Amino acid sequence: MLKHINFNRKIGQRTLDDDTLSNFIQNFEKIPLRNENFEIPDLLGVAAKTDCRLYVKSKLPSMYYSREAVDAVGDGLN
Repeated sequence: MLKHINFNRKIGQRTLDDDTLSNFIQNFEKIPLRNENFEIPDLLGVAAKTDCRLYVKSKLPSMYYSREAVDAVGDGLN
């Protein structure tokens, strides 16, 4: 499931060193990830749908998928 993710991809101008990433991973469970902790309700659901849409586009770039179809797949994952 994680094979398609490029963990070395640089986003922005800054990279994180191994110690910082290790610290983040070790303390990830302490981060509150409930809907009430976000400004946008169901932020994680929106992120999952976006990831699904990007994944499908990367595998089948010549095909069109409506937002409704992607949302339906995303809803099925929830």
